[in-house]
Amino acid sequence: MEFFAVAIVLVVLVCLVVAKLFLWDMSGLEGLLRTASFMGLCLLGVSYLNQRLTPPEPES
Repeated sequence: MEFFAVAIVLVVLVCLVVAKLFLWDMSGLEGLLRTASFMGLCLLGVSYLNQRLTPPEPES
């Protein structure tokens, strides 16, 4: 049970860091840097969804 609590705290921390990056740090960027940062954030989200939604392959 303790491992689960630590995992939840870490997920919340990562979400806070990503939100801070998206809302605060990207506000200072302009042009191509902002676009590249937004695309990187989208790639991170798509990778996460792909990992969660892809069914595991059966073992042989």
